[in-house]
Amino acid sequence: MSYPVTNSLQIVKELQWVKEVTRGTTPNAPSFLAIPTKSFSPVISAENIKYRKLGSPDLYKGILVAQLFDFKIVYAPIDVTLLKSMINLSGTGNRDDSFTFALSQKHNSAGTLTEMYQIIRGASIADVTLTINAGAIIEVSSNWIASSISDWATTSGLTTPTFAPTLTTTPWSSVTTGSNPLTWNSLPYDVRKCKIKIDQNPDRIQVVGDTQIRWVNATTREISIDMDVVWKDTTLQADTKTLTPRVMSFNIFSTPVTLTFTDAYLEQYDEGVDAESTDAKATSYSGFAASVSIA
Repeated sequence: MSYPVTNSLQIVKELQWVKEVTRGTTPNAPSFLAIPTKSFSPVISAENIKYRKLGSPDLYKGILVAQLFDFKIVYAPIDVTLLKSMINLSGTGNRDDSFTFALSQKHNSAGTLTEMYQIIRGASIADVTLTINAGAIIEVSSNWIASSISDWATTSGLTTPTFAPTLTTTPWSSVTTGSNPLTWNSLPYDVRKCKIKIDQNPDRIQVVGDTQIRWVNATTREISIDMDVVWKDTTLQADTKTLTPRVMSFNIFSTPVTLTFTDAYLEQYDEGVDAESTDAKATSYSGFAASVSIA
C-alpha cells in the first residue's frame, strides 16, 4: 500500500497559544499568538497496573488507571508574555496560568496530504530552561503538563478561532540583550554562557473516578544557575566560598526584559588552565537562587 508521508515542512499553522479562563477549556472565539518553535514533542502515556493472578505465569490484565499528557517546546523568544507564565509567581502572566496550544500539519487522509489539527488543552508549565550563549540565539526549553492532547483531525473543533498569522519577527539572541546583561551585586560581569532553570515542581492531582488529571498545582520552586564568566577579579570566587547571597540580574532583551534574582548563591566554581588553549580565561560557576521574576 502506498500513501503520502508527512514531515516538519508540512506544518501549516505554526504552534500557537491562547490563555484559558478555566483550565482545560478553550475560550470561545480565541485569538491565538504564535511562537517561533524549533521543536514540539508531545508524549502521551497510558499509566497502568500490570495485574497478575494466582495460577498463571503470564500477565492476567493490563488495567488503565491514568492518561498522562506531557509535551516539550523549544523556541527562541520574541516577547516576554509567555515567559512570564513560565516563571513568575504572581501578576499578569504567572505560573498558575493554563493555556490551549494549537498547530496544524498536513497528514495522509485517504491518500492525500490534508491539513489536520492537534489541540492541547489545560497546559500548565512544569519547568523552563533559558540558555544564553555568546554568538547564539536565546533558547527557551520548556516542559508542560496538559489535561488533554487531541488526535489529529481535519477540523480544529474550536469555536470561531482566529489563528495567528505567520511570524516574521526576529528571535532574540546574545546580541539583542544589550551591553552588560549580567550584574552581580549591582556590578557588571562579562559572561560567555549562562543557563537558568526554573522548576515549578508541579503536583498532578487525580481523583477517584477520573482517568485524566483534574488539577495541576505548582509547588516549591527550584532555581538553578550555571554560567561562564570572563575572569576579572576574585569577587565571585569570594562569594562562592562564603555562600554569600547577592542580588543578580540578567537582561535577555534590550527594551529591557530582565530576570531579577533575589538571594542568588554561587556554590561551586572551577577555572581550568589548559596548555592547548589560548582562549580568554573564564570561570564556570554554578549556584541557585531563592527567588526570580521576569519583567
